[in-house]
Amino acid sequence: MTINQNLRDLRQLSGMTQEEVANRVGLTRQAISGYESGRTQPDLDMLEKLAALYETDISGILYGRSAEQRKLRAVRVAAVVTLAAVL
Repeated sequence: MTINQNLRDLRQLSGMTQEEVANRVGLTRQAISGYESGRTQPDLDMLEKLAALYETDISGILYGRSAEQRKLRAVRVAAVVTLAAVL
């Protein structure tokens, strides 16, 4: 997975909105949206802040190694496969 997808997954798993994340790390909602869409990339300092906020390490953001992230991806894949089978 990509950094932007991992950031989106971690935020969703934390139950926070982009606005809440932005407020906690000192950015705008648009900046968080840019990270999650892949339009921009966070610098190392921001990666550290986001990792602390999401209670993971930078590897969790870069490579998506948490069990919750793997489960979320499995659910997404199952949903796509089910939808494809129905169509």
